[in-house]
Amino acid sequence: MDETTKRVLIVDDNAGNLSVVAGLVSKMGYEIILAQNGKEGLKSAKKYSPDAVLLDIMMPDMDGYEVCSELRSLPQTKDIPIIFLTAKLQEDGIDKAFECGGTDYVTKPYSSNVLLARLKTHIDNFVLGKQTLELKDKLKVQNQFLESIYEDVQVGLFVLEVEENSKLRYLGVNTKFEDIMGIRSKDLMYKTLEELTKHFSKFTIEELLKNAEKCISERKKISFKGRVITNEKTVLCITTLSPVVNESGAIIRIIGSSTDITELERAKHELENHKNNLEKEVKERTSELNKSREDLLLAQQIARIGHWHFELHNDNFTCSKIVDKILGMPISQGVPISKFRKLIDPSYIDRFDKVLNKIFTGYREGKKIELRFISAEKYKYIEMNIKPVFNGNRCEYIFGTIQDITSRKHMEIALTKIQFAVDESSDEIYFLDKQGRFIYANQTALRNFGIPADKLGSKDIFEFNPEKTRQWWKETWETLKKDKKISLQTTHRTKDGLEYPVDIRGQYLKLEEQELCCIFCRDISRIKQYEQELVKARDAANKASEAKSQFLANMSHEIRTPMNSIIGYSQMLKKSDNLTNEQKKQIEIVDSSSHHLLNLINDILEMSKMDAGKVTLSPTNFDFINLLNITKSIFTLKAENKSIFLEYDIPSDFPRVVYADDGKIRQVIINLLGNAVKFTDRGGVRVRARHEQLDENILKITVEVEDTGYGISEDEKEKVFSYFDQTESGTKSGGSGLGLAISKGYARQMGGDITFTSQKGRGSTFSFTFTAELPEGNQQNQQLSKRTIKNLTEEHEGKLVIITDDNRDNREVLAAILNNTGFQVISAESGGETLDLLERFQPDILLLDNMMPNMTGAEVIEKIKKNQNIKDFPIIIISGDVMEKSHQLAEEAGATDFVSKPYEIDQLLEKIALYTNSEYVYEEPDADEQNLSFKDMAKYLSGIESSLFNSLKADLENGRMKEFTEQTEKLKKKDKAAGAKLYRLAESYEYEQLYKLFGIDLDDENR
Repeated sequence: MDETTKRVLIVDDNAGNLSVVAGLVSKMGYEIILAQNGKEGLKSAKKYSPDAVLLDIMMPDMDGYEVCSELRSLPQTKDIPIIFLTAKLQEDGIDKAFECGGTDYVTKPYSSNVLLARLKTHIDNFVLGKQTLELKDKLKVQNQFLESIYEDVQVGLFVLEVEENSKLRYLGVNTKFEDIMGIRSKDLMYKTLEELTKHFSKFTIEELLKNAEKCISERKKISFKGRVITNEKTVLCITTLSPVVNESGAIIRIIGSSTDITELERAKHELENHKNNLEKEVKERTSELNKSREDLLLAQQIARIGHWHFELHNDNFTCSKIVDKILGMPISQGVPISKFRKLIDPSYIDRFDKVLNKIFTGYREGKKIELRFISAEKYKYIEMNIKPVFNGNRCEYIFGTIQDITSRKHMEIALTKIQFAVDESSDEIYFLDKQGRFIYANQTALRNFGIPADKLGSKDIFEFNPEKTRQWWKETWETLKKDKKISLQTTHRTKDGLEYPVDIRGQYLKLEEQELCCIFCRDISRIKQYEQELVKARDAANKASEAKSQFLANMSHEIRTPMNSIIGYSQMLKKSDNLTNEQKKQIEIVDSSSHHLLNLINDILEMSKMDAGKVTLSPTNFDFINLLNITKSIFTLKAENKSIFLEYDIPSDFPRVVYADDGKIRQVIINLLGNAVKFTDRGGVRVRARHEQLDENILKITVEVEDTGYGISEDEKEKVFSYFDQTESGTKSGGSGLGLAISKGYARQMGGDITFTSQKGRGSTFSFTFTAELPEGNQQNQQLSKRTIKNLTEEHEGKLVIITDDNRDNREVLAAILNNTGFQVISAESGGETLDLLERFQPDILLLDNMMPNMTGAEVIEKIKKNQNIKDFPIIIISGDVMEKSHQLAEEAGATDFVSKPYEIDQLLEKIALYTNSEYVYEEPDADEQNLSFKDMAKYLSGIESSLFNSLKADLENGRMKEFTEQTEKLKKKDKAAGAKLYRLAESYEYEQLYKLFGIDLDDENR
């Protein structure tokens, strides 16, 4: 019979009933045992040990009650279910049935389903109860085994209950915890942390509360190191807290472990003298007994301690899963002891074997050993507790614990290294007590002071520091305790009487109850010598810097002054209404080239600012596409003269308007493009622009300038971005050697860089990146329109402006501009003449040059301010000297504003309007051109001569943009607005719209 098949004993004196019941019960798969009277039923019960009995009550010789009583006295049947079968059962009969040990009863006639259901229920309950008892027995044995192991776990453990109000209450601590803290378990049990101020210091409780709150909020295990201060003692512990959650996920407990590392910390300073005691203290771990297997395993995980078990009779070594993690090998399911031995470092196997051999010969005591294992090509240091279990004179099995002590071993090695580094340091390192006596000194200090280590305790610092007294040390000690550190320079004396300057850094330190000062002392003899040399060098450098600044100021003024005239006249010509598009373009080139020449002057000044760290950005909204267009126009003629191509590749979706420093961006691109054209004799230059969205409104813009020129050799690449250092090609072509160095500085200041690739004889590609912002509102991707000043409004005409400049050209240019705008102008060529004019005239504003002979602009302002007869009016300094010092002097003298030469006419006019409360009439853009829609342009082009249309289309398809723009002049004679619209689209690189207007397929691969 299968062990799982249940036996049912049926006792009934009626053969018919016996047969019917047996037939029903057999359908359930139960084994049937039949008996026709009570005695026969008792005999079968003793023999077959049934799992249930169906018992008739009314039987001859022995009724069912008697049989039930007898069955309950038998060990085989005392707990099995007994169900009475009866035709009728009075109330007193029911009581009697249960009193004699009956489990249930079924009255006849009965339902087969009811009978079988009750029978199955009682058998299942009986089997379940039987299994429960067996499990309890097993758990009892297992708990005894776990408690035996737990006694050998050497870690201080404690359990905190997390109450609903977040208060923490001690539920229990183990014996080792009592030993570490010096507090009895009964003084802690069921008390909150706040109630334990009698036993723990306020600092200790706050530290534990803070970390417990962190453990709860982050829902993870945390570890921390700190001092635990009790009424009995102070210990340094590493404490680990781990949350325990219930089925609903709420944290209900915190299980913690505390390891006393006081001796380990003290070993940093007394490593050799206390090494053995430190190892003994660190190795000591105690265990907490928990009544559940889960708590024990959790505590082992926290302490990284696993248990193991070795059955001698079947050579089977098993362990907990945490041992798998410690050793890095899956051996928890069981392995032969020989396989476990292979994991041990060969140099340590002898230790393990010696312990086993002693046990095999009758050694009964526990043993603790340290072993080294090889795990994943790394060493693991293990502390192994070994405990044999004997049955008489025979050892049945060996069990114990395994703890990972790799970190501790590494700490010991690190401490040794630290001690070596301290002793070999070139600085003197020593500890002084409150009286200035030496407590410790490294080898350097001992050598310099000339004293052996064993005599150190009898010495104090005053013997080696001739400048300092005991009163000084007393005052210094008070400062040290207050500020926790000191810093000073003083003098030390060697054993030979030689005095030398030292720099001292002191740190306050309290170890246990001893207050110390840790001193780091450095010989600064050479530093003092260097300081004297540096002072001399600084004075010489200051003189040179002053001379350089004066030279730069003079040079800037002398060059900017004539440049102002060139730019002024070009800007006046741009305002003329009688110019063709080509003439406007040529004047624009003159103006842009003049500004480029001005930028070359600025290179020298910017280099000076970079050296001083004074370069700043001036971001503004500007048309980036137009900026690229201007750079192309500057170099188009140069490229044509060298018979090389100059192509621009700008994506159609490129943002038109960006917010950045357009001046510096223009200077960088012109520098890169100028170099590319200069060093290319065949082929050409290609400029590509692309952008990358870094954030919602932040762009990373890249401009690549690729040429097919000379290229740069490998050994010259490091010279490219160096000041005044040029490649061979650069030296032959002239130049200052500053452009790329300054450009790279600009790029980095704008959040980007300049990089390059080059191959000698094949050309170079320079990549310029910078970050820019997208403007808000309707300015984005639109061309910025600048209003051009035409003249003053009628009500403001005739305001008086006095111009003072020793350069006649500058006076004439500025006077012409102001007269054309509607101002009255009086000119003066010196400061003295200006002061005379002010005695007779009251100007609305004075435009004053700063660098003039005999009297500077700043000096003129000072005289004006002192003259009470001259009323107050705004004064703008206009000067070619752009040095910051000149700006400061002008501001200090009382200037209203400062404008650098050469200036933008409209910018200067706007400032004059601001300070004189004037208003201008502005030139409006061509309204007809602006009102022309795409549909209007398409309709217009369909009506022009076919030969002109085809010629324009052919120029556009073949990239002959110069010829295309020239032909737009013919259209302007017939329709000014349409011709101007086409010209603007071409100049602004709006090729996509032009292709659509002329019916050119954008996707044609042959185009």
